[in-house]
Amino acid sequence: AAANREEDREEPNTNIDGNKGDENDSAQNIENRGGEETNKGNAENQDGYVTPRAEQDQDMASDPSSLPFAAKRRLFDSPNPGDSFEGSLVEEMGDETAESSKVRRVGALQVCARPLAVKTAQAMPVSYVATRDIGNVDVFDQRTGEKLDPELVRAGRAKERENMQEQGLFKRVSAQEARGKRVRSMWLDELRRDDAGKPFVRSRCVAMEFNQYERLDTYTGTPPLKFVKLILSRAASSKCSRGWRRVLGLYDVVTAFWHATLPDDEPLVVIPPRGEEDDGVLWQLLKAMYGTRRASLLFAEFMVTVFAAAGYRALKVSRQLFYHPGFDSLAALHGDDVIIEALPEDLDQVDEVFREKLNVKVLARVGPEAAKIGRYLKRYVCYVPGVGFELHEDPKHVVEVIRRRNKDGAKPQATPDSKDLGKNDPNALDELSAAEATEYRSDVGRILYIASGRFDLQHVARVLGTQMSKPLRSGVLRINRVARYLSGIPFVGLHFDHQEPPGGSTIPVDSNWAEEPDRYSTHAGCEFVGKHLVESWVVTDQVRALSSAEAELYGIVDGAARGILTQNLYEELGQAWRAEVQSDSSAAIAISSKSGVGRTRHIATRWLWVQDAVRNKQISLTKVKGTENVADMGTKALDAAKFQELRAKLPLRAPRCPEFLAIVAGFGLTVPGASGELDKQANDKEKQDQQENYQYQAYQDGPREFGDQVCQNCQREFGNQVSVTGGESEQYAGYRFYQVTGGGYKYGQDYSGYLLLFVLGFVFFLGCATGVGVMMAARRLYGIGGVRRRSPDVRDQGQQTYMEKNRGHDKVSQAPCTYTAVRKVMHPRFLVLPEHSWG
Repeated sequence: AAANREEDREEPNTNIDGNKGDENDSAQNIENRGGEETNKGNAENQDGYVTPRAEQDQDMASDPSSLPFAAKRRLFDSPNPGDSFEGSLVEEMGDETAESSKVRRVGALQVCARPLAVKTAQAMPVSYVATRDIGNVDVFDQRTGEKLDPELVRAGRAKERENMQEQGLFKRVSAQEARGKRVRSMWLDELRRDDAGKPFVRSRCVAMEFNQYERLDTYTGTPPLKFVKLILSRAASSKCSRGWRRVLGLYDVVTAFWHATLPDDEPLVVIPPRGEEDDGVLWQLLKAMYGTRRASLLFAEFMVTVFAAAGYRALKVSRQLFYHPGFDSLAALHGDDVIIEALPEDLDQVDEVFREKLNVKVLARVGPEAAKIGRYLKRYVCYVPGVGFELHEDPKHVVEVIRRRNKDGAKPQATPDSKDLGKNDPNALDELSAAEATEYRSDVGRILYIASGRFDLQHVARVLGTQMSKPLRSGVLRINRVARYLSGIPFVGLHFDHQEPPGGSTIPVDSNWAEEPDRYSTHAGCEFVGKHLVESWVVTDQVRALSSAEAELYGIVDGAARGILTQNLYEELGQAWRAEVQSDSSAAIAISSKSGVGRTRHIATRWLWVQDAVRNKQISLTKVKGTENVADMGTKALDAAKFQELRAKLPLRAPRCPEFLAIVAGFGLTVPGASGELDKQANDKEKQDQQENYQYQAYQDGPREFGDQVCQNCQREFGNQVSVTGGESEQYAGYRFYQVTGGGYKYGQDYSGYLLLFVLGFVFFLGCATGVGVMMAARRLYGIGGVRRRSPDVRDQGQQTYMEKNRGHDKVSQAPCTYTAVRKVMHPRFLVLPEHSWG
């Protein structure tokens, strides 16, 4: 340390900001100050970044504590990719003095000019193995840590180098010709399997441009999964004159980032992985490379131009969503995966443009008159002819959770969570060991993935996620219950059945006040576009609500925001769209409908924008019964009967696609009877709704056309329960309807109108008779319509005064008379003449 400080005093070109001294020999100065001989392979970029050769880095990484100061500083600035190195673990050593605390700038990193002790953490082995050393050194999977087959690794890297040459990713230059910032690179190898189940290694050569400072020109937003579901909903809701013909086009862009040209304003130079090039040869990048900070943004902007060539325009809601007005087609881009809904002939034109401008895999189309199953974002998209589309999560994660947590094959549970879970266990609040915590986090990660498409699991997934940092024994009990629940209904997915084009979305929301131990509330909701569930959520509130009405208000605000997003999307497509938020809280609806905070003075104004949205009729609020609010299953653990009743209202059903059932069967796990019960509940409810719609639906069509078309449609829906009656075809003329007979539907004469008229006539007659009877009884009992007279012995002073005042005068003609006018009084029985009677 003293020697290093002495050398620092003697250096004339030492500087902090790099503005003094000779910039060209800054690398030499850094090397010489450490007392280490400069290596001829070292190079330096415009920022003074030191790039020693990989062999030296290997030596430095072997024993960092024995290195001189300059070598330590170089290791800190550019760590060996094969080591797990964290700058936060660097500790300062020695006494702090004014002379030894000088700060130097190496590249974009500031380090203290005093000895450093480098700590390394244990990490999963990384495949930083030169291609020439494969076979002599083990290569590991970058994701799982599994040892890879050397031959598969060689084949994967050879294919990657071939793609580099075809795409024109870089040009080879010498260290003197290179310009721009220099970054290292490394190999990443991952074991995968193709559609036939054959293993192969996907190798990537990635650059390592670290995030050393904040930049605003590197962000690329990815559209949420909600937009994928909206694309499926549009494909299932668009019917042309020739029937249901919309299909889904799936594409996978190969070496996606390499299509984007690197701009000249920020040149980059990549140091090849060890053993890939001769000494002194560098790669001057011409295209965006994996691992560079602007790669994703550059590729996204490139795809905008590609879609524009195909006639699509990027939407303002998300720049990764594209719309073609002529095709009425919506497309989404997720990284290097593309999904488009359109007619087959329109997709043919898109395929031509993609093949011309991209290195793309045109995958099988899914839909009518096309393939029945495809994959997108590691999910399965299926189509059932005449019914609609399905979206299923990867079943391997369900199988893994059941295998790990329900080894004994315990009886399936009816619900994934329970309020009484762990109450009688004295060890429920004990923390897990390190190994158990790792398994806990792994299983919770799988459950979170499964719950992304299953609203029935989102509440328990949220509860499990709250213990990720500090897992408890109660979390293990809850995971075991989820595994038993999944063993009963393992494979259910979202069904997007054919429907008429909807004009808006319905968003039921609900909240559970102060559910958490820290008294935070939980709100949940789901968004339906027609019958299709396009989004569902379970969220913990950001603030503590002081009342249930306030908690419900936060749920309404969240649901309104999500509904407005869908509204903005459809309005940008040129379609009027309504968003209806449903809540079971009258108080929350009242707060959202008025102006200002009112008596709830503590509510922050950031939540009151929903009042303007309601006032401007951008959204509408409606009241729904708490027993019928499907969002209730996302706020708390329900009993089995209530849970199954609400679950039956969701389009979560067992798979009907034979191709997907074959995939499920390959895991050795069949769909048990409980899944059939779930599907039966949904089908019974749907059939009941259709019965109500068909029961009194009249038609006036041609004889043969009506008899064939309608009955075939009905037979497809309800099987052999439908029969045709009426004899000859001429008897089919006129109005006809489906009449419920014996649990099925029968096509016959419509007598419902006559029956309705008879019932209405009978009710009218009964009402008239009742009214006449009531009037006669009132006349008899209360004297309505006659002159009631009262006995003199019951006269009061007021009555006597009235009589004296009007005695001897006729009220109409004002002429003298011989009788006394008597005020009408309510007397049930007596009609007694007064003293001065004219009778």
